[in-house]
Amino acid sequence: MAVVFATKVVDIPRGKGRKDVRSFVTFNSNVKDAVVTLNGFKLDFVDADHRISVCEVVVEKSSVAGTTVNFNVRCTYADENYNDSYNGSVAVTIIADVV
Repeated sequence: MAVVFATKVVDIPRGKGRKDVRSFVTFNSNVKDAVVTLNGFKLDFVDADHRISVCEVVVEKSSVAGTTVNFNVRCTYADENYNDSYNGSVAVTIIADVV
């Protein structure tokens, strides 16, 4: 049993509303189990300043297949009326138990 770490920055595309972005990390050995953690994030409105109503970022493991850990990033960044575009990035750390 060995524990290894990997980090990845996931780009959040420009747009409005809730975003669900799928991503993955591949390790050099088969993965028995893994945990995906939020390392940091930057979300920003594309246009002028706004009063922020919601700022949500969630990362979660979706599956482990051989050497690959698949995960999802879900985020929402909105003002009071949810009608403005935003973009950004989310940094994750994956902690894997490999064989």
